[in-house]
Amino acid sequence: MGVIRELIGIALVVVAWFDPLHLDLTMRILIFILGFDTMSLIPKIGVFILDYFLGFAWLGWTLLILLATEIISSFLIIGKIVRLIVKPVAVFAVAFLALGLQPALIVAGIDLLLNLGIGK
Repeated sequence: MGVIRELIGIALVVVAWFDPLHLDLTMRILIFILGFDTMSLIPKIGVFILDYFLGFAWLGWTLLILLATEIISSFLIIGKIVRLIVKPVAVFAVAFLALGLQPALIVAGIDLLLNLGIGK
């Protein structure tokens, strides 16, 4: 299941970056955040570097919040608690900073469901 989750995350990021579906900016950012949070640590670092320096999603430093929670959840003993509580809060914070309250609630809810349903 990890490989499928990884491929879905990368596909969502690519769709958000290149916009083959001609989505509005809000949907592209939501798709990017979900795709970014679905990936594991190594691809996240690569996507963060590309996005920070090339500015595909214009989220820049706010992705550091998601990257930091991934690092914390990967290396700490309380990683499962971080994955279930802190990661959706971090996703909410990033989406709130980029888009506002309603899209942030939607993407944080979807992220919580993903973290509950699909194990890493």
